[in-house]
Amino acid sequence: MDTKLEKMRGEIRRRVGFAGGLAICLALLLIAVAAGAVPVRLDNPAVSEFISGFRFGVLMALCLYFLWRTAVYLRALRGDGALRRVYNREHDERAGYIQQQVGRSSLVINSALLLTAAVVAGSLSAPVFFTLLAVTAAQGMIKLVLCVYYSRTFTAED
Repeated sequence: MDTKLEKMRGEIRRRVGFAGGLAICLALLLIAVAAGAVPVRLDNPAVSEFISGFRFGVLMALCLYFLWRTAVYLRALRGDGALRRVYNREHDERAGYIQQQVGRSSLVINSALLLTAAVVAGSLSAPVFFTLLAVTAAQGMIKLVLCVYYSRTFTAED
């Protein structure tokens, strides 16, 4: 178990660097957005302000999330007990299987919802229709690429 914990400790250190670095980058981008360095220029001021506020909120949420993850990882590095809990939580087979099933189901549901939205939007707005169609196609292509990748990665041949 000690070798596993040492590997996990190294992985957690890498995650601290990644999450902390991403939080810093997001904070800098958040400051730039708040300062007006990245303005939204649309004809309708109400829509521009809504998009600015939405963008600010998303950046703030992401920044706080990565700061929180950094704190969780730093706490895990403080002792073997906390590190062992993180290791056990991340290597729980039942939780992994549940995540696989959720991912599989949500992909099908998202595709159906996107296509339904594209059909409805088709009579209202051509740009929205083509955007939804492009997102659905991109989602399908990503699924295809992942299927090919995992089919080649996890072969029955040893």
